[in-house]
Amino acid sequence: MPHLWALPTALLFGAGGSALSLYAFVSPRGAARVFGLDIEKSNSASSNDLALQWVRIFGGRNLAIGLAIFAFYRQRMPRAVGTLLLCITAAGTVDTVVTGLWGVTDKAWGHAVGTAVLGLTGWALVM
Repeated sequence: MPHLWALPTALLFGAGGSALSLYAFVSPRGAARVFGLDIEKSNSASSNDLALQWVRIFGGRNLAIGLAIFAFYRQRMPRAVGTLLLCITAAGTVDTVVTGLWGVTDKAWGHAVGTAVLGLTGWALVM
């Protein structure tokens, strides 16, 4: 039996990832700021356009993750949700490093804490 807090926390990650993905499609610049990257720093218009396309790709990744969390939850498969969350910690770790190296350092700490909670939630659902 998973911990009582773990499944609602997983659903929050699914909802948050899905919401941010929609924001990335509607306002990629705004989503980049939320993520911790400042696209406007570049002087090159083509570089900014390329960065905005990558933000949309990031949005697609998060949408797929959110939908997978909801699908496993709907099928009453908490261990599958947990396994998915544990796997997603790899993406969260990369997000933390990228934001720390090339973005806003304060946001990198947010990614680090979120990734730790993500991993802990996944572990609680698998055990």
